[in-house]
Amino acid sequence: MNIILSMKNKNNKKIKKSVAAKAATAPLRGLVSASRLDAKAIAYRRLLADPCHAPMVPPCAPGPSSGLLFRQRTIISPSFGNSMSNYQNGQFIFKLQPQRGRYHLATGYTTTSEATVVNDALLETGVLATSTCRAYRAVAACVKWVPNGPLSERSGTIHVAYNMENTGTLTLSDPGNYTQWMAMCQAVTSNTGNGPLAEAKWVPADSGDTEWIDVTATGNTGGELLVVGVNVDKFQAAAGATTTRGYLEVTVVWEWMPALGSGVTVPLASPSRNTVQEVISTLGDIGRFCVNMMPQGSTMVKVANGVYSAMMSGRAIAQRAPVGYLTAV
Repeated sequence: MNIILSMKNKNNKKIKKSVAAKAATAPLRGLVSASRLDAKAIAYRRLLADPCHAPMVPPCAPGPSSGLLFRQRTIISPSFGNSMSNYQNGQFIFKLQPQRGRYHLATGYTTTSEATVVNDALLETGVLATSTCRAYRAVAACVKWVPNGPLSERSGTIHVAYNMENTGTLTLSDPGNYTQWMAMCQAVTSNTGNGPLAEAKWVPADSGDTEWIDVTATGNTGGELLVVGVNVDKFQAAAGATTTRGYLEVTVVWEWMPALGSGVTVPLASPSRNTVQEVISTLGDIGRFCVNMMPQGSTMVKVANGVYSAMMSGRAIAQRAPVGYLTAV
């Protein structure tokens, strides 16, 4: 990348000079300069941008780090308790609350009798079990929807969002009332193979999201990632059950403190001089960072019977426009 500088020479005449931009000022493509961050904060920013592959580092939290790091990848395939018919497409709603280490999932069609729901399910039951872990905190996380059905049979749309606060538990009526969850989403992509992969990334909602959480805590803490599948294709998995032609890939990087008496020693690591808010402030357009797909907004596109989802192109408009949907009359 070249930058054109305009300056004056000794004769007071304007001249132009092209200089190469230093790569160090933009360590992550498409993001704002991080030159004011130290090395530890830059490494943490890389991990927020790529929880699946970036080297694991502690978060930019107050005080020295005193935990161990590990990366967990979980595959969740939304299933439907009522088999219905092979090609009757359904809805699912998935919410991940990284700082609580829990998720919620509801699947169904139009009525509560056809729905299934799971609330407050533990995402990790091994390392973070009470017998081995004293406290933990989420460092980075993301959720991807990966379709795996034949292109000729794929259908529907996938909507995603990052919410600053948890939206509560799911109910059996939510799959039938999926439009209200769809309206909360900030971006949408086609599930037919014509759009980008649906992905949402988590960032700490505030400084409290970098605090240690007692392993027995159950209260709502931190922001959440939301994925809503509308009219997603399914196939017969077994007698009386169907599953979606696709799956949710959930990745979380955890830092945890071993339980007392475990015999595990954790060395101390000096903290970054930067705060988590300083790191987040260098991510540029935070909406595009967390949900880098087509923003929901202005052009109305039919995605279900009688329901229209708002989609737009145009970054500047997307930052100001509310998300919404229309119901056909």
